Amino acid sequence: MPTICNDQAECTDEAIEGFVDLYPRYVRRVMGGVVRAHRPARPKVAVLEGLIEMCTSW
Repeated sequence: MPTICNDQAECTDEAIEGFVDLYPRYVRRVMGGVVRAHRPARPKVAVLEGLIEMCTSW
């Protein structure tokens, strides 16, 4: 079975870092998660769910 995270306590941080590394054009890291890298022309709200659930449900 492949390893998804090196350490369960660090899983969420590792997943967020990987997400930011993959999409630096779109998101940047902030305390507690990520935000859009640039302000949209028309403001809108987006909610991402599931990353923390995946890492804490073991």
